[in-house]
Amino acid sequence: MAVSKQELQHIAKLARLELTEKEIESMAEHLDRLLVHVNKLSELSLDGVEPMMRVDEEERPLREDIIKPGLSQAEAFKNAPLAHQGHFAIPKVIG
Repeated sequence: MAVSKQELQHIAKLARLELTEKEIESMAEHLDRLLVHVNKLSELSLDGVEPMMRVDEEERPLREDIIKPGLSQAEAFKNAPLAHQGHFAIPKVIG
């Protein structure tokens, strides 16, 4: 299954990538090899194979929840570059 140059340019545009002609050719080769591999996987017979929720079915022990005191406001703001009226102050990032 060959990926056309137009399809690859469209994918690059969707991903907001600016690719040179050389990069497009290289990417097309890599994508073709990937698609060949995926197509080989689709040929496998999965009859009788149960879906897996995770690779390791072993149960994980959970640690006990222990209530601990939190930071005071003064401790929380100790390393903050700016604080204003009990809140962390950050530079304006949206117009």
